[in-house]
Amino acid sequence: MDPAEHTDAATGDLLSKHEESLSRLAKQFQQSEQWVGRVNDTLTAIQATLARLAPPAASSEPSSPPTPPSQPPVGSVRDPAPPALTPFSGELGRCGGFLIQVSLLFRRFPQAYSDDASKISFVIGSLRDRALSWAESYLALHPLETISYAQFIRDLKAIFHHPLRADEAGRQLSGLRQGSQSVADFSINFRVKTAETGWADNALCGAFVNCLTERMKDELATRDEPEDFEALVDLAIRIDNRLREREREKDRGGRTHGNQGGNVPVRTEFPASHPSHCPARADLPPADNLEEPMQLGRAKLTPVECRRRFEGRLCLYCGRSGHFVASCPPSSNRSTHP
Repeated sequence: MDPAEHTDAATGDLLSKHEESLSRLAKQFQQSEQWVGRVNDTLTAIQATLARLAPPAASSEPSSPPTPPSQPPVGSVRDPAPPALTPFSGELGRCGGFLIQVSLLFRRFPQAYSDDASKISFVIGSLRDRALSWAESYLALHPLETISYAQFIRDLKAIFHHPLRADEAGRQLSGLRQGSQSVADFSINFRVKTAETGWADNALCGAFVNCLTERMKDELATRDEPEDFEALVDLAIRIDNRLREREREKDRGGRTHGNQGGNVPVRTEFPASHPSHCPARADLPPADNLEEPMQLGRAKLTPVECRRRFEGRLCLYCGRSGHFVASCPPSSNRSTHP
């Protein structure tokens, strides 16, 4: 066969196939248009039915606000991962607080800890040292799938949770002392113990005052009796804060007056001609013990001013330099100012 004839035959076959494909596509497109038309007719009929069934909207009533999106429930899977707790190592006195934190976390993330096995696993994961050693031996005897969370916590408390009896807590409370603490700091330790005693307000008031320093007791004795324990603690804290503030003010004032004469001590020598009015080279007596000399206007010198005049070799009467009180010019009028 001639090659040209073979090529023409192949081309004819290919064109025939294309024509058949186009014909099929045209037929499918026509069917799709018919299907879309039927869908539109159905939607139109549904809208007409809904329009007949819906009640007419009142024009005078304002449109209701859009409903806010519902918030995800507490503890849902959208919440962040539960925080890690401070590990419990089996210290006496810490078991109760640790279990409170655990219960609050389970309440905050209920979906994350929805069964007993997950709760027990979390608690064991927060144990350390001897508490973890106990859990290891406990699970060897009680497989995780055979125990409930309530039973596990009950057995944990039996080993590590030993709260004080009321009488023992009362003895510890009575043995507390304020010491050098502020009343605010001491009241925190006192309140921690009061929760275990169950005492009434009047008993707590007496115990609290008994634990304070003698100075605080004297201050409270001059005040009206507070109505209850909380008022007593508040009053004691305010008094203590004020007393400590006054002590700081006096310390600052003493340092300020002490530096007026200079930082370098001065050795003062007085002439021998005035032995009765000026001390010798011996150390000066404390300012509090110095006799206050007279000053112009019948005023008296303060201990600090008296010491300043001694150290500066000034006249004790007029405060000027160059002479002493025996030869002070203004002292000639002292007879008129006894």
